Formats: sequence, C-alpha cells, structure tokens
Amino acid sequence: VWKWPLFGHDAQLRRLFPDSPRLRALCSFEDLYVGLSPVEAPAVFSLLAAIELDNVAENPDAGRPDVGVFYPLGGFGQFPQ
Repeated sequence: VWKWPLFGHDAQLRRLFPDSPRLRALCSFEDLYVGLSPVEAPAVFSLLAAIELDNVAENPDAGRPDVGVFYPLGGFGQFPQ
C-alpha cells in the first residue's frame, strides 16, 4: 500500500535525493516554519513550496486563480481601510 502523505518528509526526500543532503535541506526548510523537523513532518508538506509559488495576484496569467497563497494587496495593514 502506498502511504506517501503519511510517512516522514525526510524519508520522501531521501528517496528523491539519495546523494544530496544539500538538496534535501533546501526542499525541507518549510517544515521549520511550522516548528517540525523534516523527520517529524508528514511528506505532504512537500506541497507547500508549490502552493507558495503560484502567485496569481502579481501575474494573473501565471497560474490558476483558485490556488496559491492569498493575502491582501498592500499587506495586512489594509484590513482596517
């Protein structure tokens, strides 16, 4: 049975980049944002980088309007306006 999203992110990265600890470190830094080590973080965290890169607000032709990181234009200080 394939259990990709349930095993550790580090295990997934070791399978993808067995000879490159630097690439594994580069691909696992998002885990640190949520306070987990790559060994503890689930492999599904590998999707974070792809989600963050789809920035439709700056370039509407770059991706789909229903995915990506959403934020108010001008920053969160615009909410009181």
